[in-house]
Amino acid sequence: MTESTEPVRVVIADDDPAVVAALVSAFGRRDDILVVGTASDGTEALRIISKTRPDVALLDVGMPNVDGIDVALVVSQDYPPVRTLIHSALLSEAYLKEVMAAKASGYISKGVSSDQVASAILAVNAGLMMFNDDPAGIVRRSVFRAADVNASEIDEVLIRKVERLTRRKRELVKALVQEGSYRQIAQSMGLSANTVKVYATRLFDEFDCSSRPELVSLLIEGGYLQYLKDKGQ
Repeated sequence: MTESTEPVRVVIADDDPAVVAALVSAFGRRDDILVVGTASDGTEALRIISKTRPDVALLDVGMPNVDGIDVALVVSQDYPPVRTLIHSALLSEAYLKEVMAAKASGYISKGVSSDQVASAILAVNAGLMMFNDDPAGIVRRSVFRAADVNASEIDEVLIRKVERLTRRKRELVKALVQEGSYRQIAQSMGLSANTVKVYATRLFDEFDCSSRPELVSLLIEGGYLQYLKDKGQ
């Protein structure tokens, strides 16, 4: 099997130009995400989403004219193939209910790194719902499927399969889920990007997957992140 080389197409909508510039710069250094448009308010966001039809729209909640929640709701009704991810510093149980009611694919805090935002985008594009952990205890879920599978439910068969891999393959599995581009993974593992891609393709075959997003989706659904958390990794 071979991995799809198509990057995830993303629209970024935020009324803070510094946030937009930082994310555009960070994603520009990756080979798995392509920014196809930016917007500074909700009306502009809807126009750009309509024009570009991205895979994922990253939406600030506090935009002028139309806020991110309302944009997500319109997108879910008018452009259902587009997945939406809310990007905000706000967090409350009531607010998260609004995110869900708008049929967004999840929420990522503005307090996390650009790599974590990228990982959330990749997870959402793979068909998952993404919620970053809340230290106050409002949200203890990390990532789960749209079918509302709890992240703490671990697929023991899948985890045993991971544990039977060689140490180097286990390192690569973890990197594919948690890190950024193949170039970044190669640097952290001391390998060339081409070598990492070859090893990754072999892993896809072992797990009967055709791409990195599919493998990441399988692992997250199977409780791999919870498994790492339990092991202190």
